[in-house]
Amino acid sequence: NVPNLDLEDHERICTLIALLVREGVICQAHDISTGGLGVAIVEAAIARSAKPIGVELEILPTRQQKNLRREVLMFGETPGRFIVSCKPEQEQQLKNLSKEYGITIAAQGEVKGREIKIKGLCECSIAANTARRIWGSGLNHVFSVAEEE
Repeated sequence: NVPNLDLEDHERICTLIALLVREGVICQAHDISTGGLGVAIVEAAIARSAKPIGVELEILPTRQQKNLRREVLMFGETPGRFIVSCKPEQEQQLKNLSKEYGITIAAQGEVKGREIKIKGLCECSIAANTARRIWGSGLNHVFSVAEEE
Protein backbone atom coordinates (compact mmCIF):
# COMPACT_ATOMS: atom_id res chain seq x y z
CA ASN A 1 0.00 0.00 0.00
CA VAL A 2 1.12 3.52 -0.72
CA PRO A 3 1.75 5.33 2.59
CA ASN A 4 -0.65 8.08 3.56
CA LEU A 5 0.69 11.62 3.54
CA ASP A 6 -0.79 14.00 6.07
CA LEU A 7 0.21 17.39 4.64
CA GLU A 8 -0.30 19.18 7.97
CA ASP A 9 2.00 16.72 9.79
CA HIS A 10 4.53 16.98 6.97
CA GLU A 11 4.54 20.78 7.12
CA ARG A 12 4.91 20.68 10.92
CA ILE A 13 7.90 18.30 10.83
CA CYS A 14 9.62 20.31 8.08
CA THR A 15 9.07 23.54 10.03
CA LEU A 16 10.51 21.87 13.15
CA ILE A 17 13.58 20.57 11.29
CA ALA A 18 14.25 24.05 9.86
CA LEU A 19 13.93 25.56 13.37
CA LEU A 20 16.26 22.94 14.86
CA VAL A 21 18.88 23.75 12.22
CA ARG A 22 18.50 27.54 12.63
CA GLU A 23 18.74 27.32 16.42
CA GLY A 24 21.77 25.00 16.28
CA VAL A 25 19.98 22.27 18.22
CA ILE A 26 20.87 19.46 15.82
CA CYS A 27 24.20 18.43 14.30
CA GLN A 28 22.75 16.42 11.42
CA ALA A 29 19.39 15.75 9.77
CA HIS A 30 18.77 13.00 7.25
CA ASP A 31 15.41 12.32 5.64
CA ILE A 32 14.02 8.81 5.73
CA SER A 33 13.05 8.20 2.14
CA THR A 34 14.44 5.68 -0.33
CA GLY A 35 15.09 2.48 1.57
CA GLY A 36 13.38 3.60 4.77
CA LEU A 37 14.84 3.81 8.27
CA GLY A 38 17.36 0.99 7.76
CA VAL A 39 19.03 2.63 4.77
CA ALA A 40 18.83 6.13 6.29
CA ILE A 41 20.63 5.00 9.45
CA VAL A 42 23.43 3.46 7.39
CA GLU A 43 23.69 6.55 5.17
CA ALA A 44 23.87 8.84 8.21
CA ALA A 45 26.54 6.66 9.82
CA ILE A 46 28.79 6.47 6.77
CA ALA A 47 28.32 9.98 5.34
CA ARG A 48 29.98 12.12 8.00
CA SER A 49 33.62 11.24 7.42
CA ALA A 50 36.06 8.89 5.77
CA LYS A 51 35.60 6.59 8.76
CA PRO A 52 32.05 5.33 9.38
CA ILE A 53 30.63 5.86 12.86
CA GLY A 54 28.69 3.50 15.05
CA VAL A 55 25.12 4.03 16.17
CA GLU A 56 23.03 2.41 18.87
CA LEU A 57 19.36 3.07 18.19
CA GLU A 58 16.26 1.88 20.02
CA ILE A 59 13.01 1.84 18.06
CA LEU A 60 10.33 2.85 20.54
CA PRO A 61 6.91 1.21 20.77
CA THR A 62 4.89 4.21 19.64
CA ARG A 63 1.20 3.80 18.87
CA GLN A 64 1.92 3.95 15.12
CA GLN A 65 4.82 1.48 15.18
CA LYS A 66 3.66 -1.28 17.54
CA ASN A 67 1.70 -3.26 14.95
CA LEU A 68 4.03 -2.85 11.96
CA ARG A 69 5.87 -5.83 10.50
CA ARG A 70 9.66 -5.56 10.99
CA GLU A 71 10.39 -5.09 7.28
CA VAL A 72 7.84 -2.27 7.06
CA LEU A 73 9.28 -0.67 10.20
CA MET A 74 12.84 -0.83 8.84
CA PHE A 75 12.36 -0.27 5.11
CA GLY A 76 9.00 1.49 4.72
CA GLU A 77 9.29 4.74 2.78
CA THR A 78 6.62 6.73 4.62
CA PRO A 79 7.26 10.43 3.92
CA GLY A 80 7.91 13.10 6.52
CA ARG A 81 10.35 11.22 8.74
CA PHE A 82 13.88 12.26 9.68
CA ILE A 83 16.87 11.04 11.63
CA VAL A 84 18.48 13.84 13.57
CA SER A 85 21.49 13.94 15.85
CA CYS A 86 22.36 16.42 18.54
CA LYS A 87 24.90 16.91 21.29
CA PRO A 88 23.84 15.35 24.61
CA GLU A 89 23.33 18.80 26.14
CA GLN A 90 20.80 19.63 23.37
CA GLU A 91 18.72 16.46 23.78
CA GLN A 92 16.16 17.91 26.18
CA GLN A 93 15.65 20.98 23.97
CA LEU A 94 15.12 18.66 20.98
CA LYS A 95 12.54 16.64 22.94
CA ASN A 96 10.77 19.78 24.20
CA LEU A 97 10.52 21.35 20.74
CA SER A 98 9.33 18.05 19.23
CA LYS A 99 6.58 17.83 21.83
CA GLU A 100 5.66 21.50 21.29
CA TYR A 101 5.27 20.84 17.54
CA GLY A 102 3.30 17.63 18.13
CA ILE A 103 6.03 15.43 16.64
CA THR A 104 6.50 11.92 18.06
CA ILE A 105 10.06 10.73 18.59
CA ALA A 106 9.90 7.16 17.32
CA ALA A 107 13.48 6.11 18.08
CA GLN A 108 16.39 7.35 20.13
CA GLY A 109 19.97 6.41 20.62
CA GLU A 110 23.60 7.42 20.60
CA VAL A 111 26.40 7.86 18.12
CA LYS A 112 29.12 5.57 19.45
CA GLY A 113 31.22 2.51 18.78
CA ARG A 114 31.91 0.78 15.49
CA GLU A 115 28.64 -1.01 14.90
CA ILE A 116 25.19 0.02 13.77
CA LYS A 117 22.96 -1.62 16.38
CA ILE A 118 19.19 -1.42 16.36
CA LYS A 119 17.11 -2.67 19.26
CA GLY A 120 13.58 -2.38 20.53
CA LEU A 121 10.80 -3.26 18.08
CA CYS A 122 13.41 -4.57 15.62
CA GLU A 123 16.80 -6.04 16.49
CA CYS A 124 19.83 -6.19 14.22
CA SER A 125 23.46 -5.11 14.05
CA ILE A 126 26.22 -4.75 11.48
CA ALA A 127 29.75 -3.40 11.63
CA ALA A 128 29.80 0.17 10.30
CA ASN A 129 32.69 -0.66 7.93
CA THR A 130 30.74 -3.63 6.53
CA ALA A 131 27.65 -1.47 6.08
CA ARG A 132 29.72 1.10 4.16
CA ARG A 133 31.19 -1.60 1.88
CA ILE A 134 27.79 -3.16 1.17
CA TRP A 135 26.10 0.23 0.64
CA GLY A 136 28.84 1.22 -1.82
CA SER A 137 28.73 -2.01 -3.82
CA GLY A 138 24.99 -2.57 -3.98
CA LEU A 139 24.17 -6.23 -4.50
CA ASN A 140 27.53 -7.12 -6.08
CA HIS A 141 28.49 -9.20 -3.01
CA VAL A 142 25.25 -11.22 -3.27
CA PHE A 143 25.78 -12.07 -6.94
CA SER A 144 29.56 -12.51 -6.62
CA VAL A 145 30.26 -9.65 -9.03
CA ALA A 146 33.86 -8.45 -8.81
CA GLU A 147 34.31 -4.87 -7.68
CA GLU A 148 36.04 -2.54 -10.15
CA GLU A 149 39.28 -1.11 -8.81
